[in-house]
Amino acid sequence: MRRVAIIVIAMMLASLAVAAPLARAATLDPAGADSVVLHARHEGLDDFCAKPSRPLSTHARSLCPMAAGIPQCDAFVAACNDKPFDPDKLPRWNLGLGAALASLAGGVVWLLVAAVIGLIVVFVVSAIGRARKDSRLASSPEPKATVVPDPMAEALLAPSDAEALLARASEHALRGELDRAALLYLAAALRALDRRGAIRIARHRTNGEYVRACKDGEAAPQLRAIVRAVDRVQFGHEAPTREAIADVAARAAWIVRAAVVASLLLLLVGCTPKSHGPILQSDDPGGDDLFMAVLERQGADVARLGGSLASLPMPEHDEKGPLVVVDAARTLLEEETRMHLVRWVKAGGRLLIAGDVKSWPEDFGAKPHESSSSKLTFRFPDPENENENERVVDPADATFKATVAEPHGLDWNDELGASYVLAKNDEEVPYAAARAFERGVVVGLAGDDLLTNAGISVPPNAAAIVALIERYAHGRAIRVARPEDGISPPSSPLAALLGAGLGLPLAHAAFATALLMLAVGVRQARARREPPPQRRAWTEHVAATGSLYARAHLAPHALSAYARFVDGRLRARMPRTMTDPAVYLALRSRADAARCAEVWALATAARSADRPRGDELATLRELRTLYAAAMKTG
Repeated sequence: MRRVAIIVIAMMLASLAVAAPLARAATLDPAGADSVVLHARHEGLDDFCAKPSRPLSTHARSLCPMAAGIPQCDAFVAACNDKPFDPDKLPRWNLGLGAALASLAGGVVWLLVAAVIGLIVVFVVSAIGRARKDSRLASSPEPKATVVPDPMAEALLAPSDAEALLARASEHALRGELDRAALLYLAAALRALDRRGAIRIARHRTNGEYVRACKDGEAAPQLRAIVRAVDRVQFGHEAPTREAIADVAARAAWIVRAAVVASLLLLLVGCTPKSHGPILQSDDPGGDDLFMAVLERQGADVARLGGSLASLPMPEHDEKGPLVVVDAARTLLEEETRMHLVRWVKAGGRLLIAGDVKSWPEDFGAKPHESSSSKLTFRFPDPENENENERVVDPADATFKATVAEPHGLDWNDELGASYVLAKNDEEVPYAAARAFERGVVVGLAGDDLLTNAGISVPPNAAAIVALIERYAHGRAIRVARPEDGISPPSSPLAALLGAGLGLPLAHAAFATALLMLAVGVRQARARREPPPQRRAWTEHVAATGSLYARAHLAPHALSAYARFVDGRLRARMPRTMTDPAVYLALRSRADAARCAEVWALATAARSADRPRGDELATLRELRTLYAAAMKTG
């Protein structure tokens, strides 16, 4: 029990040690914010000044009035001095080229329409032709085919893996069925190579074609040896031996095991996590990388929002949620996103929104105000005497100066609720203000200059924006919205496609799909005679060859070819002391020597170009009988 108690206490202390840094609230220091900016720039966050992206974007060019006030930012100043692109100064031939391309595009569209109509006509005509052909085939007698069972073909067409085929082949080999075992070993090797992608199994391919098509350089010699041994058994009618089958089994097993090893290696390589490399910092003066780096270096929990603003979860009661920062000049807010932000703030959320007052939610009650001064003064009440519902200026309030690129101002509509002005310019026009909504707070900045890389680099702007963040995010996490976070996620894939403007193409695709399904259904519903098997039996091939020889009167050619075949086989088995195949044939077949010599003379004298005498087939039949008897004799 004591050991269990010690373990429980240790786990509790460990959990407290882990949770303590997470629960610790970071306190931002406005006084040291400008020095933090300089340190961050010296450590690599200076691309917007050292090598800004050219040409400058419209948003980055709007920050050029502050370029001269940024220390050591000559490249940004030079980029601001570049002449902006003027589309009115394009040469006139460009306009003519655009008109020509537009006309060409219209012509291409009409050509595509004509091609589609032509394809429809071709399909209709071919369908009519097929219907007539089907009617003729229906009245013709059904062809008959005799298919000899092929264990290798059945194994390749069955949904079995290479290991199962190897096991079946081993079972046949143990039972003494060596011919079937050889075919199944070959099937196992082909199945393994097919799974690996070295070959592609098809009904019409022969064993030799598989060997020639094999893409695996190491497995090709093994497959060639297996095919050579199997062909001797399957087509050469040689009796398989256990030694030959054992060699085939070893080669087939090697191919199958190599396929398994290759699959495992591919799995391991594919599952290895890949490094994404270092995160590249932005070279855009209008970016917010430096703003986030300053808050992070001062200990704040700052990160990207990581999702749509329209998906922000509603805060629970007494929940200390994050401060969400939205740059409306970079993040386009959709209508659904604006409505969700209003509900989220009223439920207790804290929002800091900057730039483009016209794009803010209307329920916030903010309107743009004209101004010509870019010098700002931020004034925050003393925390002990803070009252956000009154516009009282106290000498003890903390004051910060700032400079923006473009003068902007805003007005809060006090009829919607009390507001508090946080910053004014020299003309006493409000630039930053806060408003409380039920349980939440929204802070608005008329411009986004202080959130950008260029704006926060101008002293003492960093102190002002850090003080503002510290006031409204004290002890809270800070989440900065990305430009794409203002887009509300679609409720369904169809809504996403409709939102992208693909409604009309979807309707066309649905109509075309329905028409295609109707056409295919009508075609498939029509009864048709089952076609004969594509894989013919070997006996049918022999019968077809014989029919061709008979029709072409090639009996002398058949006798000559068979005589050469028998002569080669006999000479391969004859002793070296014997030179006459006829004598060897008579001895092996135990037939009359004179008759064997006569039959052998007639067979070897036949030539392919001779005219048929009428006795060629009888001679061939008698020679075949003698050869079979000779081969059966032990």
